[in-house]
Amino acid sequence: MRLTRIKTLPVMISGETQPVGFIRDGLLDMQRRRVTYWSVQLSKARRSVLVSASRSALSEDSVRLELSDAAVLESGDPAEGLDEDTLATGTLPDVLAADGPDTDGPPLRGVRRVLSLLERAWRPTVPEKPANAPASWVWGSEVTGKPFFTSEGELGRISDIEINERDAALRQLQVSQGGGVTLHINIEAMRHIPEGNSHFVARSAIRRPTVGNDPVPPSRRAEAGGRPEA
Repeated sequence: MRLTRIKTLPVMISGETQPVGFIRDGLLDMQRRRVTYWSVQLSKARRSVLVSASRSALSEDSVRLELSDAAVLESGDPAEGLDEDTLATGTLPDVLAADGPDTDGPPLRGVRRVLSLLERAWRPTVPEKPANAPASWVWGSEVTGKPFFTSEGELGRISDIEINERDAALRQLQVSQGGGVTLHINIEAMRHIPEGNSHFVARSAIRRPTVGNDPVPPSRRAEAGGRPEA
């Protein structure tokens, strides 16, 4: 499932009938090739929390959190609790209290809430990462829109990220070349992430070039720049 699609889905708690919020972004571990946390914007509070991807289930109509109840979201561990020992054992907290300017203040209602949502849509902000997060953890919004290079030069710009619905593993990057041409790059092909995430680099491994949502016919693969995966 594409990250842009996941960010349109309501977030549900097992056993609850009403959404508790929506996915703001995904915190990606580029070294282990998987989502570590989802940033969840809560509907009833002007704040967001980080929920472990291991406690979520993706489907076509929602992101369902496997938590006991919605109150768990209000009592997340402080982000500082993500220390080196915790990271080394791999037993990450289920919920972390997110840092950032959107975590304080009463819920917005009426016109103020609408204006706040419109401002966020026009000027989206990157959520704060936990203070002790490894350098390999990056937000999905730090990846999309960035140029993508192979040894032959710039291939295009990353337009989306394919995520496995079963285990939140990263599968592919979608790289747009313009003119409706999209290349699908196996995530395993990535070999270098520069400091600052200004661009991303991979081997010349390209999969399933497409025009729009349809596979590029063999006669047009040369035009699209496609070639078998190395």
